[in-house]
Amino acid sequence: METPKLQDYIHTLYDELEMDPKPTANEKLQYKLVIADDLELFIQEFDDHAFIEANIKECPQQKREELFMYLMEANLLGQGTGESAIGLDQQEKFLTLSSILSYDTNYAEFKNAIEDFTNYLFYWREEVEKFEKKINQAIL
Repeated sequence: METPKLQDYIHTLYDELEMDPKPTANEKLQYKLVIADDLELFIQEFDDHAFIEANIKECPQQKREELFMYLMEANLLGQGTGESAIGLDQQEKFLTLSSILSYDTNYAEFKNAIEDFTNYLFYWREEVEKFEKKINQAIL
């Protein structure tokens, strides 16, 4: 029996969420999932896994070192990120959350992984916003 492809899982998710249009892969085998106005996920297919990434928020310019230390603690053993990783995009403008999705999962596991990933994404958006408020209030 053939293993369902990533595109099948993505289209099933879109069907369940009653969303259109369904994303298709670009030439790099990357899908852009628009879950909400402020939530875009990028999933790229590889031979034995998929890589998922999303922007958390624009990286604050002030007190970056303090923020990076805090985020490094979250990355430690994946405990604060649900085994995802927080980093920077290539231009070092946005904080990102990224994770690996194994192809050895069924649809329910895929859906749960996407849900967990988005929950951590929203959590870290809130945490960065709290950090920015502390900077603006001169608490940090």
